[in-house]
Amino acid sequence: MTDANETSPEYGNSVRDRVIALTGGAGGLGTVIAASGAERGARIVAFDIDEAALAALQARTGGRVHAIRGSILDEQDAARAAAFIRAEFGRLDCLINLAGGSRLADGDIVSSDPAEWRRVIELDLIGAMLMSRAMEPLLRAGDRPSIVNVSSVVTRRSVPVTGYAAAKAGLEGFTLSLVSQLHADKIRANAVCLGPLATPRLLHRRATLKQTAADLKSPEEIVELFLFLASAGAACLNGAVILADGGRSLI
Repeated sequence: MTDANETSPEYGNSVRDRVIALTGGAGGLGTVIAASGAERGARIVAFDIDEAALAALQARTGGRVHAIRGSILDEQDAARAAAFIRAEFGRLDCLINLAGGSRLADGDIVSSDPAEWRRVIELDLIGAMLMSRAMEPLLRAGDRPSIVNVSSVVTRRSVPVTGYAAAKAGLEGFTLSLVSQLHADKIRANAVCLGPLATPRLLHRRATLKQTAADLKSPEEIVELFLFLASAGAACLNGAVILADGGRSLI
């Protein structure tokens, strides 16, 4: 197979014909990224554990999104997703590690449950590692390929989600470590620190979070950043940790 890095002259911000794998692709933000990318001609593979939500995503996009049900913590599921991408496209241009999660508050250092810490670290750190490892051979064949890890503003503020904050800080460290590890294969790695978004899940919890709708950004307000990072136009970005919280961490 010809190395796309050597043949493609395109460095624009378009995602047309770029192969993008997205974990958490059927969630609130994932659905917006997947649908927006597909509308612009990207070849989107949405990976999610929620089969019904994946079906809804395919219906919304008229079948333009490839849907794979699986868990980011299951190495066999990750390998199955990689095998599908290899058979369908032969390469991967961008992996967006969006899947993750936490409880509303996992407690302070005294009251927090170590089991919850382990669960959150698995979801928000180990899952990204497993998916990155499974997709690395496909990324090597990609066109100016990159990994985009999704972190959180909790790494910039002191908030009572100790396990989640630790896991996301670890994810940022993992991102920076990937830069040197994958440099020889011309695979880049960046992270995005998100603030709270007006997704259905978070809106349901808004009263407990003591946030108004005005406090929350919509997924549509952040989608362009992800599509840019998935494009060849972001080729100069490597090891960047982008704060995209609408200034929330400064207020």
